[in-house]
Amino acid sequence: MANAKEIRPAFQAYNCFARVLLDLEANAKNSSLFARGCAQIFENHDFDDWAYPYIQVFEPNLFREVAYLNDRDVDRAERFEDTLTPAGRRLRELIAYPAELSDVWLSNTIGALISVAHFTTANELMIHLKARSLTGQGQFERAWLAFLITNRCNQGADAQVAFDEMRGAAETGNVPTGRVLDLCTQGVVWHLKSEQINEAQFRWCLTTGARLSKQLEHRAPETIASWYRGLAMLPAARNDPKRTRAYMAKAEYNAHAAIRADDNRGLSALNQLKTFHESSIKEFIYVDPDYRRALKSAQELVALDPYWPLSLAEKGEVHERFGEHEAAAECFERAAALGPPYVGLHLRKAATSRLRIGDRDRALQHANTLGSIAPDSETLGEIEKVLRMHDAELRN
Repeated sequence: MANAKEIRPAFQAYNCFARVLLDLEANAKNSSLFARGCAQIFENHDFDDWAYPYIQVFEPNLFREVAYLNDRDVDRAERFEDTLTPAGRRLRELIAYPAELSDVWLSNTIGALISVAHFTTANELMIHLKARSLTGQGQFERAWLAFLITNRCNQGADAQVAFDEMRGAAETGNVPTGRVLDLCTQGVVWHLKSEQINEAQFRWCLTTGARLSKQLEHRAPETIASWYRGLAMLPAARNDPKRTRAYMAKAEYNAHAAIRADDNRGLSALNQLKTFHESSIKEFIYVDPDYRRALKSAQELVALDPYWPLSLAEKGEVHERFGEHEAAAECFERAAALGPPYVGLHLRKAATSRLRIGDRDRALQHANTLGSIAPDSETLGEIEKVLRMHDAELRN
């Protein structure tokens, strides 16, 4: 393997994802929906209102990834100490004196930190929020933040406790209906994914969610779209393609309705359509295998969010699943070239796809690129293992 120092990483380290995680800033053009959405929400959200909105919530290791790739000190970057952007400076000022923030402002500040995966600082501020006496929606939102933190930081070890507190607050009648439906969606999703939510609460989510979704029909399309996309996981788990498609069709309808009803929340509404395409890809790969429909969903996803590495990686997954390894390699390579998140994963997948078509040189190139940025990476070891296996097969 070539000397790591001789290899220049062929990707954008300070891409739109890194820019928003490190500096809470996004370009108006050439940025993903996630990056633009995070920056826009922080700029426009009224911190006197509960429920900080999210585009997507990532694990803390992805923040550490972008800090490392951009030579930022992780501890200083966590608190935005080196940022020069107005948004970054504003958030730095908010986290400096948490005791002086009102309950709702403190909650929103923690929400903003979670939105860009700054979980260490979010946890520090949660100590202050947990010490306060909150009721109604304040209690609900505090438990919501606790749920997100435990879900992303310690595999949901305390998810049930946070969920129970949210349900208790919701049953007081002092939490907006849309937020309760959000809770039901999370309960369904995380019960089916990892059983973080127990069976009894899962059943409550199904019953309550069905009732609330009817109440909110035609009034909150984004919330309804999320509900049906989550609900589709149930028949998908039972290998029921007909019912899965029925729920997914309702998710798509409401995603488009949210876009039509856009009241300056365009990126959030577009994100509902994006996540619909992502879920559709999984549907047509695993539940109702159909190459043509899976590829169509992937193409629509890339067209909607072309600067998001995961869009290209999703398309690569379709090609890989249906045996088109060269096309898969090209997608994973383009995803890696766009930069974080998951640069290492995309390089590994590109290398593996290259080996499957006998292109050892390109596979080695990807291994060298990975070695230049993470010489001790487990992913690098996986690539080297595959390379050795490939060489052994050729000798035999």
